[in-house]
Amino acid sequence: MNEKKSSLTALGRFNFPKYTYLPRTDTESAKPADKGDPPTFKEIERRLQKNQLTHHISLLHASAAHQAERVRAVEAKAKSVELKEKADKAFIDGDFKTAYILLTGCQLLWIENPVYSLNRAAVAIKLKMYHVAATDARIALEKADAAARHGPIKGFNRAKAHYRYGQALFHLGHWDLAQKEYETALELQPGDCEIERGMKELKKIRKAVCTCTCDHHARWVAEQGKVTLGDLFERGELEKAADKVSEELDSDWTIKEWKECVKRMRYRQ
Repeated sequence: MNEKKSSLTALGRFNFPKYTYLPRTDTESAKPADKGDPPTFKEIERRLQKNQLTHHISLLHASAAHQAERVRAVEAKAKSVELKEKADKAFIDGDFKTAYILLTGCQLLWIENPVYSLNRAAVAIKLKMYHVAATDARIALEKADAAARHGPIKGFNRAKAHYRYGQALFHLGHWDLAQKEYETALELQPGDCEIERGMKELKKIRKAVCTCTCDHHARWVAEQGKVTLGDLFERGELEKAADKVSEELDSDWTIKEWKECVKRMRYRQ
């Protein structure tokens, strides 16, 4: 204890050197640390103007690209309307294969429009492509729900969409689901003769088949046939039909997407 106390006493007698701290002048504190002369007001102004100009140029480029995209979308929609008119004529003339190809082009050009999916469902039923018809009718309803947020859809009939869906399900043998779709269609459009005929046919077939064995149901479904694009179009025929549509598509980007779409059509079913 005495040794510790003597050491503290010795530290107390130790003379530390004294330093004198002088305050820096304003000139010295403001002087930059060897980075050259500070930029002048004109230089700062020039840099700001350059940055603003670069920003404005980038905004103009973005605006121009957006405007070009909007113009392209409008042109694509206008072209889809032209193709639909030709598809309607082909349907009336009984050329369902051409109508199918043209409506596929319409879907590519204006993918959000549910009318094209609904119309192609009707064509697919004529071609006995019932799986395609069911998918198109269901997608048409989904597109209609999404588009309805922005207002009414010109040319779209929701009752017909449910009816087409029911038709496809009927031929696929899903009679319970088909009847529900028919009922929904009649609720939306009471007294429609076409829908009522479909309902009567469903009940008639169901009564006749259900009185027999389950094999009769499977046989009836098999008799409806499952037609694919490969069955409809011979080798090279689909591509030739697609080339005619390509002539209607002006822009290169659309033709490229259309060719990819044709490949998907070929291998989808």
